[in-house]
Amino acid sequence: FLSNGDVRIHNGGPSESIADGRVREWLGNSMDSDYAARSFLAINPKKNEVWVCFPTTGNTSCDRALVWNWQSDTWGDFSISSMTCSATGLVASTIGSGIIDDDTDVIDSDVSAIDENEYSPNQARLVLGFTTPLIGLAETGSTDFGTAVEFMLEKRGISFDDSDAIKVLSSSRPQFKGIAGAEVSIYHGSSMTADGEPTYASAVTFTQGDNWANAFARAGRYLAWKCVSTDYPLLSLRSIDLDVKGGGRF
Repeated sequence: FLSNGDVRIHNGGPSESIADGRVREWLGNSMDSDYAARSFLAINPKKNEVWVCFPTTGNTSCDRALVWNWQSDTWGDFSISSMTCSATGLVASTIGSGIIDDDTDVIDSDVSAIDENEYSPNQARLVLGFTTPLIGLAETGSTDFGTAVEFMLEKRGISFDDSDAIKVLSSSRPQFKGIAGAEVSIYHGSSMTADGEPTYASAVTFTQGDNWANAFARAGRYLAWKCVSTDYPLLSLRSIDLDVKGGGRF
């Protein structure tokens, strides 16, 4: 449950924070104080997630979701479009049947099978309410109401337990689970302080199935790695291999 800028969990007894020391401060600083009461929690059982939906500063409806995965005990966040409510339950299978006449995806990038339902009607799903359009179904299809889904993954403050040494990130090898041929943009960067904004080199296009993404970044004490979608949205990152060149102390 969401309580006074904190996310807590209980099992019928005393509650404990699952956000303190992780995302609690960011949540409190990001939430609009005038419309905080419009925040709510949504359950996404397909991904083992709880969405903390809230309006950020200057917004009157929920435009951000802070996501906790109860299986891996990890946090993430993404933007949402004026969400107002949610419900979890079974949804009739008469929608999204995958009939070829109703398929609007480009054939070269269509990942669905003909005559395929995009979800099981026996599986609980997350239904979302918006100001416009009114209703959406989470984790279904490859677009967000017809718009291609974009994502960004970023890891900052990589020091390899030596925050004094100057390092250079020369190449990386991301391990994705996804369609062969899918393309993403890879950025290598660095900063001189742990909380400094990374300086990134120009993006390198990485194609699923390639070995390495090669691009030297500016040297720094703390390295950064970023991945931005440029093609298919149906990718998940498993791990990253980094090729790092060590340097001196100054």
